[in-house]
Amino acid sequence: MVNRRPSFVIVFVLLVLIGQGLLLTSKVEAKSNVHIVYLGERQLDDPKRVTDSHHDLLATVVGSKEIASDLMVYSYRHGFSGFAAKLTESQAQKLSELPGVVRVIPNSLHRLQTTRSWDFLGLSSNYPTSVLQNSKMGDGVIIGVFDTGIWPESKAFSDKGLGPIPSRWKGACKSGDSFNAATHCNRKIIGARWFIDGFLAEYGQPLNTTEDPEFLSPRDANGHGTHTSSTASGSYGQAIFTGKKNGFTGLTYPEGTGLDPTSAGACQSLLLNSTSVAGKVVLCFASVTGRVAIRLAAATVQEAGGIGLIVAKNPTDALIECSDGFPCIEVDYEIGTRILYYIRSTKSPTVKLSHSRTFVGEPLSAKVAFFSSRGPSSIAPEILKPDITAPGVNILAATSQMDRWMDGGYAIHSGTSMATPHVSGIVALLKAVHPDWSPAAIKSALITTARTKDASGFPLFAEGSPQKLANPFDFGGGIINPNGAADPGLIYDMGLLDYIHYLCAMGYNNSAITRFTGQSTACPDEKPSILDVNVPSITISSLRDSVTLTRTVTNVGSPKSIYRAEIEPPIGSTVTVRPHILVFNSRTKKISFNVTISAVHRVNTGYLFGSLTWRNERNAVRIPLSVKTDILQSYADDN
Repeated sequence: MVNRRPSFVIVFVLLVLIGQGLLLTSKVEAKSNVHIVYLGERQLDDPKRVTDSHHDLLATVVGSKEIASDLMVYSYRHGFSGFAAKLTESQAQKLSELPGVVRVIPNSLHRLQTTRSWDFLGLSSNYPTSVLQNSKMGDGVIIGVFDTGIWPESKAFSDKGLGPIPSRWKGACKSGDSFNAATHCNRKIIGARWFIDGFLAEYGQPLNTTEDPEFLSPRDANGHGTHTSSTASGSYGQAIFTGKKNGFTGLTYPEGTGLDPTSAGACQSLLLNSTSVAGKVVLCFASVTGRVAIRLAAATVQEAGGIGLIVAKNPTDALIECSDGFPCIEVDYEIGTRILYYIRSTKSPTVKLSHSRTFVGEPLSAKVAFFSSRGPSSIAPEILKPDITAPGVNILAATSQMDRWMDGGYAIHSGTSMATPHVSGIVALLKAVHPDWSPAAIKSALITTARTKDASGFPLFAEGSPQKLANPFDFGGGIINPNGAADPGLIYDMGLLDYIHYLCAMGYNNSAITRFTGQSTACPDEKPSILDVNVPSITISSLRDSVTLTRTVTNVGSPKSIYRAEIEPPIGSTVTVRPHILVFNSRTKKISFNVTISAVHRVNTGYLFGSLTWRNERNAVRIPLSVKTDILQSYADDN
């Protein structure tokens, strides 16, 4: 059977997006920076005519089409209409005032955000009924990656056993430094491009690849793009240590002398005697737990002839691998002290080296990492953020051979960037199973089926000082549950009118919304409530008495279904739902309902949390409730 799996489109943006520069040109009178001019939906079908229209528009501000052509960096003419150009502040202001221009945005710098995670999510190849199997491994779905590039030789991107490239693919694979489109793109990496003009236009000087190694091509020097790509849709998640197993061997601890007898055994400053270390595993204690200190200790042991390292350290979630397949293990101080006692009390202490093992199916406590993005949203507080939580700590995946943390083509990294490709991969599977679902439908399925407890049934915690019980501003809907999302029962879907409602509620003017949508649009005289946007959550940033809002659910489960509302109100408020029973049949697929939330105590509070769940015998469709009362402010306003 041909196994197609998701294909990749790699878009390599050199140093991502570049920020404030100091470029001066003879064509402009003052300092110019790159700006993005967004024109909304494309009005012409011919890409060349779209680009010509961009030059014409820019020429009205800069004086001529010749100057406009020199200042133009990119013309966006496929997914939407717009362009990037070098502009002074006054030119940018004039452009923003022209009819047909939705928005002019200064270019900005965006920095990279940096186990068995798929098993943890229920997507092991050993589970025959998972969405992984039901989607045929994401057969035919194309994943687009906007990152630092890709290392095409990695086994994670082998196209062995894959079917043909989807016929609907119209993109391209572009050659460049150390990247040959003919050989490096295949049936897995079906497209790859790279962009640097924005950088050159902003800074006006060539890229310095001596101090910061980089390729002028889709090839990845950083490793970030390769790591995220292989997480989203790579071959089968390798062990940390796959080197040679040994039988029992000697175990030693470097005893010090003088006033500080423990100094010799500090990982960051090991003092070793090669005669006593050769052929043995060394124990050390780390007060500094960074990667450099641990790797330096491993290198010191290896140079002295040691064959392994045990690091006793303060317990954290950070997992630091040693390089070049050198075996090392981390334990906490308590275990380290017990090992030290064993060494000091035994004439010939020994230890056995074995391959890493993964215990599949063992309960694993989950918590939200300290670096994870938190809510509420600063742009639209009534729209819950974050949306969802996914694994992002100690993720083992392919990387660039130039990644300084690379070991055998793989590396362990942590960050929101590691969580994002997990979601992307799951979305690819859901799209394969439900090709007619909209992005909003997929988002709803992910949020309403997410887990708010770990595998053992304990609530989620959030890292911080101090650690606390997690809430929707930490995890959104909860931990992503791909198998549940494939069969959510009900979805909170959104169409064009819903997005227009949101734009009107956010204060966009009619002309801007018309450009967004490609059709004439007029917002109502009375500004609509953002609370009525049909998202799978309810967030009220200022509850002063009571508020009623509307949601609509679409049945994507059994045609004949009955759901009953289960309410967990936030402390200090009451929540009522009408109707509280939803009856679906072959003709009734969508039902709207009202939710009224009222303040019980007339005091100000921070955000408090609850949930609304529609439940039947098969599905539990849960959305989070987040409410902050603002009673005293209301009194002040009244007076």
